[in-house]
Amino acid sequence: MWSASYASPPPYQAHTSSPRLTMLSIDGGGTRPICVLHILCEIMYRLSWDLGNITSRRCTTTPHIYPADYFDYIGGGGTGALVSFLLACGATAEEARDTFLRLAPQIKRVRSITDLQLLLQSTTSGCHTMRYRNECIIDIPSRTNIWIPSDTRQDAGFKGILIKKGKPVITCLLPLVATEIYKELTRQTKSSHYTLPFLQDVCPNTQNCSLLLSLGSISSPSRYPPTVSSSMQTGSMLSQWLSPYFPSSCSPVSWMAAPAVAQHQIPESNALERYIPPSAWGRTVIRLEPNLAIWNALGERRWPDEWEDKHFGEHKMLTKNYCSKADNEGRIDVVINILRACLLPGYSMA
Repeated sequence: MWSASYASPPPYQAHTSSPRLTMLSIDGGGTRPICVLHILCEIMYRLSWDLGNITSRRCTTTPHIYPADYFDYIGGGGTGALVSFLLACGATAEEARDTFLRLAPQIKRVRSITDLQLLLQSTTSGCHTMRYRNECIIDIPSRTNIWIPSDTRQDAGFKGILIKKGKPVITCLLPLVATEIYKELTRQTKSSHYTLPFLQDVCPNTQNCSLLLSLGSISSPSRYPPTVSSSMQTGSMLSQWLSPYFPSSCSPVSWMAAPAVAQHQIPESNALERYIPPSAWGRTVIRLEPNLAIWNALGERRWPDEWEDKHFGEHKMLTKNYCSKADNEGRIDVVINILRACLLPGYSMA
């Protein structure tokens, strides 16, 4: 649980008046957003370092970096909507990650949308009196614009509902988030990828977007276990990291079906690639999607959509490994350079 960073509506305007938008898209899929939050923490940490807020891993100074202050729009579906909710309430990336980790085992056991709403409301604090529809309510103003997928607006040509910055989070956003999570828990969702509908609703013309950061986790693992080398057979039963997109990773386990998995593309990814101009990829559109599967010597797979917390630490380590790869570091540097150009009042370029 965290405390809101302001007891009244934000006293400053972020970079939302900039002519081009910055957007953050978060995919769902069980506990896969944990990997997304690890990536977001890494991005916010590096941004804090560049802004001079951090001098070492052991020394962090205020002010904190809030993702909601750097993205004009944040969209998430499924359990990714929970991340959007936490960021809208004024959580840092680390606070959102810790809260998600704490809620994950409890979310799995809920039986109704009402239970989910009560669980989510227990994470909020720092509520204060605000006016909404000519009434005084106790709530928290949304720190940024939040997009949530919805089937009710498809007739009007929209694929989701937009909660604008400053709207009450508990009153307007929390019921939508609880419904979206419950739909995923009951397998009523057809996909866990929401970047394309989010982009089509918020910024159909990608030229008006200075940054679209799409964070997700591959949801099509191989059906075949890896082959185990002789050195692995004689070693201890330690989990190993495998990724069909990075077959050259330092692992004693070889991926049998790497070519087949690498060629396989889910329909949502194909549609997104067709919608966004090729020249935008790697410049204004950044997609980070670690494909993390943990295997042991018995061929048992642990995928990051399981709700138990005994493997969360391993996925954190593997996500850091993913972020440290040269091509992914380059993508993260592009994100940081764009966000640095959207500085908040009080910051100075180092």
